[in-house]
Amino acid sequence: RPTLPHTFACSTIGPAATIFCMLNGAEIPLPTPILDLTVPLPQRPSRLRSQSIRFIFGLTSTLVFLASIHADSEHFAGISFFLFIATFGAILVHEIGHLVAGRIVGFHFNSIQVGWLSLGFEYGRLTVRFRRNMSSSGYASVQIDRIYRLRKRFMFFIAGGPAASILCVVFAAVTVNVFDLHKSWLAMPAASLAFVSLLFSLLSLFPMAGQGRWSDGARLQMLFTSLDRTRLWFCLAALANEHRRGKSPKLWNTNWTKTAASVRDNSADEMSACWLAYISANARKQTEGAARYLERCLELVGFAGEPFRDTLMLEAAVFQAWDRDEKEISARGLMFDKTPARTQRRTTYRYAVAITC
Repeated sequence: RPTLPHTFACSTIGPAATIFCMLNGAEIPLPTPILDLTVPLPQRPSRLRSQSIRFIFGLTSTLVFLASIHADSEHFAGISFFLFIATFGAILVHEIGHLVAGRIVGFHFNSIQVGWLSLGFEYGRLTVRFRRNMSSSGYASVQIDRIYRLRKRFMFFIAGGPAASILCVVFAAVTVNVFDLHKSWLAMPAASLAFVSLLFSLLSLFPMAGQGRWSDGARLQMLFTSLDRTRLWFCLAALANEHRRGKSPKLWNTNWTKTAASVRDNSADEMSACWLAYISANARKQTEGAARYLERCLELVGFAGEPFRDTLMLEAAVFQAWDRDEKEISARGLMFDKTPARTQRRTTYRYAVAITC
């Protein structure tokens, strides 16, 4: 595990190669140009590849749908209904495949999301939520029981989703042919479920990522090819478990936060690692360390979705007003919050207190 010597350590931050040092245990203030509003926020990175794949997926689905209508125009309403239901059914099968595979290797259920509906544990209680901002079609998460053979177990967990989708296709085809259901009313929903499941299995295996969501193919590629990014992901999972259990950020494992934040790959995972490291450092009243991590979050803000981006900008305003007593910069930074109504109410109250004290 990488650690900093007690006397002197030096590293680089971000593209501008900003230097931070610790001399005899005392932190030296660092330049934070984005946090101080001396340079503009970075632009959102291009997602042409993932958008192209999604476009091809949508175009293929539309062409197949139109071909089905042309072949059987009398059942337009039925085809549309079954394809709509089959989409959510295929997502459910895919995510349950992840959870079953995780259970086989010893992981514990944490949450599952299908469309706008999510079911999961929050601070030890099972809750059902309807999420208006759907960041992905489906999502499944688990809790880690132990670190033993974690990399291989995560590979099995990730592969469980595409495997379940493929098994769903095989099951639907075998059922229709064995029981001779070609002329039955069950043929159409079975064909719809098989078609959507096949598309989902192929799409999930493409290595693509965006706004914090990685496809199964991208995660498998990471586990096979990058030890550093794999270690980052494991530390994020461990810190997320501590957060879900209600453990105070000041008591989080510092080795996990340092290890996660030490990887610099300009990704959404790096942004998440810096955010968790900022929360932990801020809870410990380590002002310069918190500023360092918050600056890196702002460098990677292009990977954040709109809700988290607004929360991050308001948190930066709170930090400038509360920890640095820079109320003018704090007020100017608040203008970057595009949708203040969606920002977390607790952070809004903190800003109101900080700006008036």
